[in-house]
Amino acid sequence: MKTKTKIGGLLILPLVVAALALPLPATAKTGPEPVEMTWPGGWGKVELIVREDRAELVSHELGGTTRRLRMIATPDDALAVLADERLAFTWPALLKWAGDDLQILRDRALKQAKEAAEGNAKSLPALNWMQQGIGGDNRAILQYIKILKDTGHFDEAITFAKERLAALPRGSAADFMRSDLKLRIADLLVGQGFVDQAIESLRNSIKEQTRPTPFQINEKISLVEVLAISGRYDEALVALDEAIDTFKQMSPGLFPSYEKAPGAMAYFSAMRGCALYGLGRKEEAIALFAGIKDQPGLTSSFSGVEDARLKGISCTRNVDLLAAEIAKQIMTAPPAGQIMIWLQGAELYGPAAKVREQALSREIVVKAMAGRVRLLGGPLEPALRGWIPKTSAPQ
Repeated sequence: MKTKTKIGGLLILPLVVAALALPLPATAKTGPEPVEMTWPGGWGKVELIVREDRAELVSHELGGTTRRLRMIATPDDALAVLADERLAFTWPALLKWAGDDLQILRDRALKQAKEAAEGNAKSLPALNWMQQGIGGDNRAILQYIKILKDTGHFDEAITFAKERLAALPRGSAADFMRSDLKLRIADLLVGQGFVDQAIESLRNSIKEQTRPTPFQINEKISLVEVLAISGRYDEALVALDEAIDTFKQMSPGLFPSYEKAPGAMAYFSAMRGCALYGLGRKEEAIALFAGIKDQPGLTSSFSGVEDARLKGISCTRNVDLLAAEIAKQIMTAPPAGQIMIWLQGAELYGPAAKVREQALSREIVVKAMAGRVRLLGGPLEPALRGWIPKTSAPQ
């Protein structure tokens, strides 16, 4: 069994070193005319801008500001747009550029990512806050691993990740990449159904660290998640307590070259809620989920918090609880928001995938989706499963 997965969240990042790419200039644009749209927390004239090697969805807002909603660099980015019914006016131009089955975009993305990873071209720019702290060469390597995985090239992705891991120099300068590459390997193992191997890999990596490094917390929270979604709730709670202790003890004075991601504590609450629910402590779990949105300085539109809530609630396998969360996120989603991809089930497997399917049939979700979300299929079906052969895809 193989499936497109996404485990863990980057809770600790290097200090910001890269600027987010600016939206394309008006002189470069081709595509449909902008359409005025509103959504909770936002308003603007939304436009799809395309050129030969790059496309993006932007919002022209009051005061002449143009804000990027999503850069369309991979098939998953295109799927997010194609799943959002509010963006139907962009679909013909997007499909003409990306291909009716997204294979043109897939091949372009693979070629660009490979050339960048080999040092023969620039990496894609920082596409979001998480990527801002990753330098260009390292970002190119991680982007290539992701696009390999997202297009079904699991063996090639894990071989490449291991080669780059083995080539890293000793010392603290490579701490982030060493940790992140190990996370990518664990993610690839989970995606191929080798959950026990992923757990062993993460545990070994954590034990092998003979000196303190801030980035090990990313591996620890990923271990918690894999244990929790595997139903090993007692082990998940023990690992979670260790991860929280490590996280709280960190200070800029000890590690001045890192920063904590906003909303990082949301992942701790979500995974604790999952484990407690699995152990029968349901009221405590539900209270934890309800409190995630109330963390200081965050809003419901912060994708890390929403991702954490979906992971934790999906893990409970409670259909009604998940349906309520899905409906809420649909109603508050910006154009081409991440919930659009999640609803397609591309990154879910096993019990979580079955619970998602059941939740989508609930009336509250059906009503929320009406006029906002469509479930994709037809020529896009291979892209949805990451071009993994049907015989290898999860049932």
